[in-house]
Amino acid sequence: MKGAAQACLEMLIPDENGKLVTSPSTSPENSFRTDDGQAAWTCAGTAVERQIIWELLNNTLMAARTLGVDEELQSFMEAAKTDIRPPEIGKAGQLMEWGKDWDLNAREMGHRHISHLFALHPGRQISPVRTPELADAARKSLTLRGDEGTGWSKAWKINCWARLHDGEHAYKLIREQLTAVDSTRTNYTNGGGTYLNLFDAHPPFQIDGNFGALSGITEMLVQSHLQYENPARPGDDRYVIHLLPALAPVWKAGEVRGIRARGGMEIDLAWKGGKAVSTTLRPTVNGAWRLRAPQGQKIASIRSTKGAAAITPADDATVEVTLTKDTVWRISYS
Repeated sequence: MKGAAQACLEMLIPDENGKLVTSPSTSPENSFRTDDGQAAWTCAGTAVERQIIWELLNNTLMAARTLGVDEELQSFMEAAKTDIRPPEIGKAGQLMEWGKDWDLNAREMGHRHISHLFALHPGRQISPVRTPELADAARKSLTLRGDEGTGWSKAWKINCWARLHDGEHAYKLIREQLTAVDSTRTNYTNGGGTYLNLFDAHPPFQIDGNFGALSGITEMLVQSHLQYENPARPGDDRYVIHLLPALAPVWKAGEVRGIRARGGMEIDLAWKGGKAVSTTLRPTVNGAWRLRAPQGQKIASIRSTKGAAAITPADDATVEVTLTKDTVWRISYS
């Protein structure tokens, strides 16, 4: 990570507005037409490259802070992170893919790649909670692209709709991903599905579809990618654990056990009538987290056999907790 971050710091250059970009850059396999009609595949500062580098610098910063190393490099990365050209909204309300607002000039509007949504998933720059306008733009981009796709493309869209807290749309794509296919003659145009042996149907087969769809289902039940900083200790990055952020309306009751959340947490969840009824937390480290309750619910208490955990309300929907490892904690809701 450190070496990759150092390489990217050397690659970044200022654009005409002084913001850092890569140039030349591409958006994988996609192409566009310029305002004067020229077909093109490269430009200065595509969204996906800026977003990947931002995420790399962010993660490398976290690692360096945790290890207590490379203070000078940390300052360079922090400055670059601030100066990287941020995600932008285009004239159609979409998240811009290219260095300029050429998305509506795409040579293939329904292209299966959604590379410019990296900041939504697997990245963490965009979220409905913290950047609602950018989240709306990502939603518009997904709508413009359409739901068609096979393999990893369909799986990525499931994850993105889950990150947008739209369980109904994510569920729609899961159903499409599970469409039974009894021939290997699948193609990108007619869509894929799942072979009768449960392998993902993508010409001819792609494990990304299996693993990615499962990732999307997990994102519908628990999300833990957002961070917050401990105000008492700058650089002490912690995670927000969001419970049932994108539950599909048809999943009226259910239970899941052993989901792993970032920061060293294992979670069991049960729900009924679309609301959480029991949640068990098993931290593998001593640590602090911010817990976000399912929509329309509030966390009343968190207790273990050793007593009650301290809860500090952060806002109407979240609480902050400090939990000890090797202890089972149970959440009750109001």
